[in-house]
This record gives sequence, C-alpha cells and structure tokens, in this order.
Amino acid sequence: MSADKKKSEYGVPGFSLQNQSFADSYETLPVGVKIDQNRFVLNSNFIQPISSAEEISLNFQQLSNKSGEYVGTAKANEYKIDNQLIELIMKQSSFKGLDGILGFSLKNRNIEGSGTQRYLPNVSTISKAIFLQEELNIKQFTLNTGYRFERIEHELQDNDFKLARNASNSRIENRKYNLNQYFIGGEYKVNNFINLKVDYGISERAPEVNELYSSNVHYSVMAQEEGDQNLKPEKSKSLELGMFLNWNNWVMQLVGYQMDFENYMYLSHSGVAVQNRLPLKYWKQTDTDVKGFEIDLIYDFNLAHIGNIKLGGLADFVKNKAVNPTDIRLANDGVYLPNMPTNRYGMFLEWRNDSWKGKISSIYYDEPRYLGKNVIQEVPLSGYNLLEFKIDKKLKIKNASFDIFLNGTNLLNEEARPQNSPLKYIAPLPGRAFQLGITMHI
Repeated sequence: MSADKKKSEYGVPGFSLQNQSFADSYETLPVGVKIDQNRFVLNSNFIQPISSAEEISLNFQQLSNKSGEYVGTAKANEYKIDNQLIELIMKQSSFKGLDGILGFSLKNRNIEGSGTQRYLPNVSTISKAIFLQEELNIKQFTLNTGYRFERIEHELQDNDFKLARNASNSRIENRKYNLNQYFIGGEYKVNNFINLKVDYGISERAPEVNELYSSNVHYSVMAQEEGDQNLKPEKSKSLELGMFLNWNNWVMQLVGYQMDFENYMYLSHSGVAVQNRLPLKYWKQTDTDVKGFEIDLIYDFNLAHIGNIKLGGLADFVKNKAVNPTDIRLANDGVYLPNMPTNRYGMFLEWRNDSWKGKISSIYYDEPRYLGKNVIQEVPLSGYNLLEFKIDKKLKIKNASFDIFLNGTNLLNEEARPQNSPLKYIAPLPGRAFQLGITMHI
C-alpha cells in the first residue's frame, strides 16, 4: 500500500498579449500553472490460491489531479481529473517450460472543468481490457507471444462547452473504439556470452480526449489547440532486433528498430495566429516511418573495500519521415515531423559502496539533422552537453529508512534548447541547479 501527495506551481516560459482598443497600451501577463495531485495504491498477492495458478494479483489505484492555468492572477481554467484502476492478474503455474499470465483491467476517468477559458469539455472515459501473455523456454530458445483487447468509450457530460470559431468540430459527440494489440518474439542464446533477440508487434491506440475534443487556448502548450473527433485509431507495426553481450566484466546491448505508423497523430501548425497572439494548431493524422538504433556499453569494476564502479557509454539515433504526405502536410509540417528528439551520445560513472551511491553523467545532444516545419522551416538549434551528478546516502532508524540525496544538473550552465520542446525558441532549460532532499520509507 502506498500514498503520496504532490503540489507544484510553475510559470510557462511565455506570456499572453491581450487585445486592446485602438491606442491603448498592451500589457504582458505571465502564464502560470498550479497542480495538486493525490495518489493511493493498494496491491495484493495471493500465492497458489488454486492449483493452476502460481500467483494471483489484485491491484487498485486512485489518482486525483487538479490542474489550473492562470493568466496573471486570474484563473483561466481548472480541471479536476479522477482516475480509478482495478487490475486482476493471474500467473499460471509453470508447465514443461511454459509460463504465462492472464489479466483483466477496468479503468474509469472523469474530467470536470471550470473557468471562463476551458479548452476541454467535461468527459467520462471507461476502458475495459483483457490480455494474455505466454513464454516458452526450450533449451537455448525462448519464444513469447501476447494479445490484448481493449474497449474505450468517451462519453460527454455537459452541453455547455463552447467551440472556437476556428474549430474542426461543428458539434462534439461520444466516441467508442475497439483496439487490438499483439506481439511475437524470440530469443536465442548463442553461448554463455551472446544472446540474439527479435520482436514483432502490431498495436492500436485510440485518440485521447484532447486530440478529439480540445478547442480554444491551451496556455500550457502556448497554442490554440483544436481537436478532431473524426480521428481514427493510430496503428503501428514495429520490428526490433537486438544483440546482448555479457563477457567477463563487459556488458553491451545493441538494438535496432523500425516502426511504421498508420494514422500517426500529431499537432499541426496552421500558419495562423489567433487571440492572445498564440498559434492556431490542429490535431491531424499522417502515415509515418520511425527508425533508429541504440547502443549501450558498460564495464564493471569490483574494487573491494572501495566499492563497485561502473563505467558506461551510450549512443542513440532516431529518424522519422512521412509516407505519401499531402501537399498541405508538406507545406505546413515538411517531410520530417517537427519537434522530434535528436541524436544523443554520452558517458557515465556510477559508484556503490554499502549505504552510499553516486553517479556522474555527461550526455551530448547533437544538432538536429532532419528538420520539419512550423509553416516555415525549423531552425536547427546548437548541440549542447548536460553534465549531472547525484550522490545518495541511506540511513536506517528502527522501522524506517531514509535516503538523503544531493543532485546537480546542467553543471556547465549550458544554453540547452531541446529540439523536441514546443518552447525551444522561447526559453532554454534551467541553468546550473542543485537539489538537496530526503526521502523516508516506512
């Protein structure tokens, strides 16, 4: 059982410029967000309740979130979001190398908004799912497969929500989706040092409520966001190939992947700015291919009384490209989707010794090579290096334990503007910063 509460307030790196009468002066107003979140989790396990089940888990989660957007001191909107999740998972007893799980889940979500500038209607969502996963071990081979069926229903709860005059929707309606996900994969143990792995999967994702129903200004993303209730489920076909090496103190992982998306959902720029000088953006769909690879390399030192030290490096590459884009897509968004992550390269050093642990890492984010459009061509921002460290000490006092930690981020105080951030041209990431804190476990 666990429970936590979080409260946060932050400013959006931008401002709202209000329309004024002729000859009146313009005043910039700060945009702020306030969030209050409460979470409760209860997990239970029953060991061998029946002969055919090794274990049965019954899990419950309650998550309540209140989020408000403020322009100056005035509340533009506030949303209360309540989520309940119940999940039942049965782990079958192993039989001749065959293991598996069968599960059911029920999720309910209610969104209720208030304020003069709502960007979402009140809506209730119910998700019902059943899933099955099996794994078969035969000598050096491991085969696995799985299937999940999910039904999602979005039901509108009020008739007072007003659409913007630029909205894609003329009248919003309830929506229902039947989704299928399945995968098959295998792993071959070549010898004691090398494993080869392949996975293939097909999955469907239903449009979320903001992709379907959003309308009007959404200050958190600094845009007027317009949904489209006629969006189709997003479908992806993915292929992943991997090689894993574990030799003496060396560990290496090399993974290549390709994902083909049908009806990939993205937020497209219209080329128009509306009230408050914010860009008008529409949720749209296109077929897109994403491919890339990742490599991780770690060497493990055991230095007796000094402790255990791991020295590692990583690199990853990702590229996306539209398939048969329309002329409007090419004009507004380009061949490559905008706001995508860039290639990364880095190293880290990790140390552990009894109750102490520490880590220092340096990750370089490369200058982007595949640029999209926001009507005009994306500007390639300079690469940057993020140097960070963390040190942690664990203390035990009677029935409780404490983690005392010190973190440092962006130690080089670099001007870091992630290419995948919608705010990259407005403000960089925070500069050099330090955190000192304590976590208690009972």
